[in-house]
Amino acid sequence: MTLQELIIKYRGKILASKDKKATTVEIIKEIEKLTYSANNQPISAQDKIKILDGLRKQILTESLEHFAQDNKEYLELINQAIKALGGKQ
Repeated sequence: MTLQELIIKYRGKILASKDKKATTVEIIKEIEKLTYSANNQPISAQDKIKILDGLRKQILTESLEHFAQDNKEYLELINQAIKALGGKQ
């Protein structure tokens, strides 16, 4: 698997999990044990960081999108109230 494929795989595991913290701990342990398929050597610290950083970015983006969607109708109501009071949105 490529690093990007691993990131997507781990993201899916975390988002589908009921206990996201425990799943994240398991994933970190799994990343520590990863090896390159070409030579069966442990992956470098740099590649581990790339996976974890990519995973963090994906999860943060997902969280922001979810938060924004969940709060969209409330934000619209607030915007309407501000507009009704003569303020700018």
